[in-house]
Amino acid sequence: MKYRYCIYNLRKEFGMSSVEFSKYIGVNQATFSSWETGKAKPGLNAMRKLESLQKDNHDLDVLVNWKKLCEKCKESGNGDFRVYALTHGIESNIVVSCEKGKPTQYDVPAFVCKDLGIKQDEVYCFAVDFEEYHNPYQPALISELIRLSGITHMEFAKQLGVTKAAIAHWCNGANSIALGRLELFDTIIDSKNDLRVRAYNLFHKSQEKQVIHEHPQEDLDEPLEKEVEIKPADVEQPYTLTESGNQKRITATVKNGEIVLILNDDEYARFSVLLQENIKSAVANTIKEFI
Repeated sequence: MKYRYCIYNLRKEFGMSSVEFSKYIGVNQATFSSWETGKAKPGLNAMRKLESLQKDNHDLDVLVNWKKLCEKCKESGNGDFRVYALTHGIESNIVVSCEKGKPTQYDVPAFVCKDLGIKQDEVYCFAVDFEEYHNPYQPALISELIRLSGITHMEFAKQLGVTKAAIAHWCNGANSIALGRLELFDTIIDSKNDLRVRAYNLFHKSQEKQVIHEHPQEDLDEPLEKEVEIKPADVEQPYTLTESGNQKRITATVKNGEIVLILNDDEYARFSVLLQENIKSAVANTIKEFI
């Protein structure tokens, strides 16, 4: 834990003993000594305090612990943290800042800590202890990154030293990128200005069309979500209405799969009128007419 040496050096810059410095930052001497010896890690508030006391170096800048988040996200069954964050309303530029170890005043939402089963103090680390963590991207993200790069699959394969078929396998999820290739892949992506942010933004928007998630208020345990099964007697195909805030998701089963429609209150009111007018028709036909 390199942070302990950085805390020691910071104290020496101030020319204080451990007793004096612990009083200066508002903790007891035993707690401060445990930080210097690496037996304990400062909590977030203490980390912010130490960060603000730095003069010339940035070893004690507070970063989001990307490695810990990725590991916990996978362990909790939520998959790739990039995808989890983007589909739960965390902005793409914040995701990139976390991924690349940039200092941030952004606080990870409480619901993320709850979902991943992680304590808030574990979510953060000092810059000196940041370990960049490369985990396989979801195939859809790989495809988006390659598409926006403007590089053909063949050219990308040449730059990475793999076959064109290997690129196709990464994009369709048949295989994952090996660690060595993944580091080179990251280097190529980051060499293109804002490519990562643009790709994450587009991926976020595409996910928003498929996923409705409303963050729970601080005093609630679960998102406000209600599901109602509606089966009009004269309608050939029943549909499911899922409500989340002011959004309503209509799902109807057809022969070739499902039709999904996401509406606000005004749109749903118009849809309901149209459905009543077409009460003898299938719901799927009503949806098609509405679209």
